[in-house]
Amino acid sequence: MHRAVDNCTQYPDPFCRTARQAIGAREGVNPDFLYCGNGAADVLDRLAAVLKPRKVLLTAPTFAEYERTLSGAEIRVHNLRETDGFALTERILDEISPDLDAVYLCNPNNPTGRTAQPELLREIVRKCTENGVKLVVDECFNDFLTDAERHTRKDLLESNPPNAGQTESVCAGALHIQLGGDASYFGKIVKKAAFGDPMRRVDRTDILAAVDLMTAASVFALVLCCVIRLIVKS
Repeated sequence: MHRAVDNCTQYPDPFCRTARQAIGAREGVNPDFLYCGNGAADVLDRLAAVLKPRKVLLTAPTFAEYERTLSGAEIRVHNLRETDGFALTERILDEISPDLDAVYLCNPNNPTGRTAQPELLREIVRKCTENGVKLVVDECFNDFLTDAERHTRKDLLESNPPNAGQTESVCAGALHIQLGGDASYFGKIVKKAAFGDPMRRVDRTDILAAVDLMTAASVFALVLCCVIRLIVKS
């Protein structure tokens, strides 16, 4: 505490950028995919607030905090059978349908301690993807396993997301340049699509031109909002 006194006026970074970079490097995950929270319950609360799911599939028994954070959603329960040792089986695949918004799984499960077979979890990922259902896999207790690497599904995270930019596309077209293209992740070059036509080389003056475009767009939006407000009031 004595050593930290000189920094007591500095607020912590709310985006935890340094922490996410360090965690990403250790776990081999793109830091942009990481979110730091005040414990698992805090992350689950925030996740539910962002997803706002209307219908969610939960297993039973499982961690009770899931249902608490999903208080406004319709909960569909997949009961784990005692005859299966409360293990997750292929039966759950039949319950993943397009009317669901999300599926929550705890792996290893709490309180049973059972893990889902990696092959089954991949099938669950595939089924959720096909049906447009978000899959939440809670691996809080994964590090307690002796074969943790076999059961983590962080390898299924898309480590090289495609370039996507609506604002960037407009800038590229307006300036007659090409943006995007290959990117570097953890020192590895990943091939990606670009947007815009390479009608000329990009130079430093394009930065100022892009700023001018954004300023003009902001002023236009402000004027438009003022006009709409005046019309509504009148």
